[in-house]
Amino acid sequence: MALEIAALAGAGERLHTEIDVAAAHADRFRFVGAVNVQAPDAAERLAYWVNERGMAGFRIFAAGAALDAESGAWLADASTFPAWETARELRVPVCIQTRPNRLPMIRTLLERFPDVAIILDHLAHPPVEDGPPYAAAREFFALAAYPNLYLKLTEGNFADLRTGRATARSFLERTVEVFGADRIAWGSNFPQSPGTLIELRDLALRELAFLSDRDRQAVFAGTARRLYPTVPA
Repeated sequence: MALEIAALAGAGERLHTEIDVAAAHADRFRFVGAVNVQAPDAAERLAYWVNERGMAGFRIFAAGAALDAESGAWLADASTFPAWETARELRVPVCIQTRPNRLPMIRTLLERFPDVAIILDHLAHPPVEDGPPYAAAREFFALAAYPNLYLKLTEGNFADLRTGRATARSFLERTVEVFGADRIAWGSNFPQSPGTLIELRDLALRELAFLSDRDRQAVFAGTARRLYPTVPA
């Protein structure tokens, strides 16, 4: 199983410690950096971290206590495009942590950069309380029309799917049906989510036990390896 190490570009000593761990255990680890895509030197930073330090992709944080009240229009602002152009040139995926109200900006990016793999972290927490057929999540399911859109499924989604009329199986069956397992990757969210790495893995295995062997292989390994081809087998 490949593990993801997240690091903040320019975050100081902790960053270097995490990158050193990834470099020292290259048979098991790759790291993904969080980048301020609005920074004037974002493109140069990305090129350095990918080409010189082996960064496998980058993340954009567009959700959180300080961001949820904003419109999120900056996410697809032209000031971010140099970073996206660099991602296209370097052929690295971009993982975005966001909320459903930002999906219009995600569509803009998907259309402008069709050859950049965009991963929705935590599935962007679509609304699920209404239960099957999940009409409130129609905008989320509509993103399946974009072949460069991928999903990252985590413990937080299993928690979401215990609210209202939702069930994990009914929502995830529809998600796999619409997107296909080859566009869904499990992420442990360790250590942010409660539990050990093994406990988080076992939770996901239980919740996805209804999938075929092929689809489970895709969710737990195959999709991630396609997105991050330098990850060891």
